[in-house]
Amino acid sequence: MQIYYDVVIIGAGPSGMACAASIAGYGLDVLVLDEQSAPGGQLYRQIEHQPHETINILGKDYAQGLSLVQEFRNSKVTYLPESTAWKISPECRVCFSRNGASYEVQGKRVVIATGAMERPVPFSGWTLPGVLTAGGADALFKTSGVLPTGPVCMIGSGPLMLLVAQHLIRAGIHVEHMLDTTPQHALMKALPQLPTALRRPFYLMKGAQMLYSTATAVKKKHTGITSYAIHGNGKVESILTVKNGKQVTIPAKTVLVHEGIISRIEFSRQLDLSHTWDCVQRYWHPTVDTFGRTSNPNIFMIGDGAYVHGGAAAALKGKLAAVELMQDIGTLTTQQIQDIAPPLKTALHRECSPRPFVDALYRPRPSLYNVSDETLICRCEEVTAGSIRDAIKTKETTPEMVKAITRCGMGPCQGRMCTIALNEIVAAETGQTIEMVTAPRVRPPVRNLSLGELAKMTLMPAQEKEERAE
Repeated sequence: MQIYYDVVIIGAGPSGMACAASIAGYGLDVLVLDEQSAPGGQLYRQIEHQPHETINILGKDYAQGLSLVQEFRNSKVTYLPESTAWKISPECRVCFSRNGASYEVQGKRVVIATGAMERPVPFSGWTLPGVLTAGGADALFKTSGVLPTGPVCMIGSGPLMLLVAQHLIRAGIHVEHMLDTTPQHALMKALPQLPTALRRPFYLMKGAQMLYSTATAVKKKHTGITSYAIHGNGKVESILTVKNGKQVTIPAKTVLVHEGIISRIEFSRQLDLSHTWDCVQRYWHPTVDTFGRTSNPNIFMIGDGAYVHGGAAAALKGKLAAVELMQDIGTLTTQQIQDIAPPLKTALHRECSPRPFVDALYRPRPSLYNVSDETLICRCEEVTAGSIRDAIKTKETTPEMVKAITRCGMGPCQGRMCTIALNEIVAAETGQTIEMVTAPRVRPPVRNLSLGELAKMTLMPAQEKEERAE
């Protein structure tokens, strides 16, 4: 296996594919590592193999990803699917696992294009069979053609919930209840951002159409939901909600939950890069410039992993990063960059213009992590909210200390499902704001890896590492 590359890209979603295809077009040696079996990321998952009926259900935005995938396939990149990156060094060395063996490669630059994830929000009953995330249900349909059995109840807030509802309705699944947790008066608070969003009226019209068609198809729509719990004996049987201060019980069999999307930052945290707190959507994201360059000048983060703007914006971020990467490596002249970059910046700015309005409209409700002591926070290690609160003895207690005491975040998922809730609970119990709380460190491997594979992995010679890094 080749060891040295000009650029190593982790992730073959919209941003990773666009970046790779752009760079390879100028003759650079590019390696793309991706966990999935085919390019497309979460947004365009399995798009090359979908029947016409499925593409009709998933809509035009999904179908548009096929041209990007084809461009990526036609480019001269080294593409390794089913490859899981588990460590990145500041010197641009990447360790990854493929087919049960681990390898180490060296790039002049590394681009992290791992995208976003649904915000993990624990609640009573979230481990019961019959409870899925909305995005998880959509991914299952894209991958295997499997749909949840109706009637379906959807809980949460955000554009993705509406989009998944549209997919289910087109597929003939009965969505019986829609429980909207969007905070009251959210629209009034978002109105100051509307003038900027009007730069893309078609985007707003598309959102309004989704709202209208969902409201028409789903007869039982509930607003003002401030909390919910799912009950059942071995399976989902009912949902206990608090609506406008009153408890309401709703019978249910299948529940899809969605509370927003956040950037995946396990690698940026592992690298100890600089991060910025988004006080509207309440999540950390890496601090990057227009081209995706992070606080480590050799490491780039692009797409929704840098900040959640959606698939079209992610592809533009990938192309902009490619411009900067080619300047770094010396492939483009200054004049060429001045010709290529400005149109991309303009297109990205326009594509992102509705985002402040959408983020303000669907900001997380304040009570998102106000859960009971019995609620399971860390599913891997079975740590409850009560155990976390018991471990917080003083106002100086940190999430790292709680992790050591309770094992919250030490399970197979490496804290991806519980760290946010842990940070929120520590902040609430110690009286700090969430941005003041330092999350537990992320240490490699950031994915599960057997000791046998680690012991047998192929490492680069130490002397060559130093020479290449220079």
